[in-house]
Amino acid sequence: MGKPDKNLYSFTGDKHGNIWLNSQILFWDFDYVHGVQRLYELDLTGLVLPAGISDTVKFSGVIDLRVTITGVIPGGDEDCIDVNNECHSLNIYATDGLLPGGRYAITIKGGSEKIKIVSLLLGHGKATDVALGEHSDQSIKVTRDVTLDIVAVTFRGVVDYWQFNANRPLTVLGSGPYHREIKMPGWFRHTFRRVYALLKKLGLPI
Repeated sequence: MGKPDKNLYSFTGDKHGNIWLNSQILFWDFDYVHGVQRLYELDLTGLVLPAGISDTVKFSGVIDLRVTITGVIPGGDEDCIDVNNECHSLNIYATDGLLPGGRYAITIKGGSEKIKIVSLLLGHGKATDVALGEHSDQSIKVTRDVTLDIVAVTFRGVVDYWQFNANRPLTVLGSGPYHREIKMPGWFRHTFRRVYALLKKLGLPI
């Protein structure tokens, strides 16, 4: 097992509707109404990313949240934005853009559902721009109902994505254009996630 990721801003949640940011409570369960998104604004204007950051903004287990992020989001070694661990009904508006510095601009995985990302793509990830349904140590469920509203403002002018243990994303008219580089067939997804988990447990750098 590798070292845990080091994230700059980490939103975590539970099934009761509590949400924390960097271990400080943002929203309590006692006033949570299921299906009603809570609103939060995060100002990253002028952010200079410290060394050793994996994900700049991480979401894990968060439900019913809408986050507006101002300022360009620079990418860590992995992602600008990482969504994992069965997040549900999460909208992220990062309209000043994403500037990847590592493998991806965005990762959405771990059985997360009803996720919407609105942003500009200002550069490209070293592997791809959006990784959907990659291996998650937290959940092997299928990632579903992802909506991408990302406009490519790059020399290539395209948003590349991978589709592994995930359904095909919905794309908003006027965004993109999108280019699916890899698709995992539905019949192979169960085998893929089991084999991937085993190889990772054995210590392979994947």
